[in-house]
Amino acid sequence: MDYLIYYLIDRSFILKWTLMMIKTYIDSYETYKTLETAVSLCQYLLDTDQVLPQYKTLCNYLLLEGCCYDVGYII
Repeated sequence: MDYLIYYLIDRSFILKWTLMMIKTYIDSYETYKTLETAVSLCQYLLDTDQVLPQYKTLCNYLLLEGCCYDVGYII
């Protein structure tokens, strides 16, 4: 059991990590404005259920073009 290390991850850590990743994707998209960075940003926003009004149109367009996917909720 010595080789197992457990980390305590709380909600605030996950929230900070999510916000940091969103900022990273936004910075990348705003810097390069390529299809690849746009898809990465929108797919991350969809995966984490984040809604940013300034990227909603972009994400909807990429969804309609088939560049991104949204699984939604599985019950």
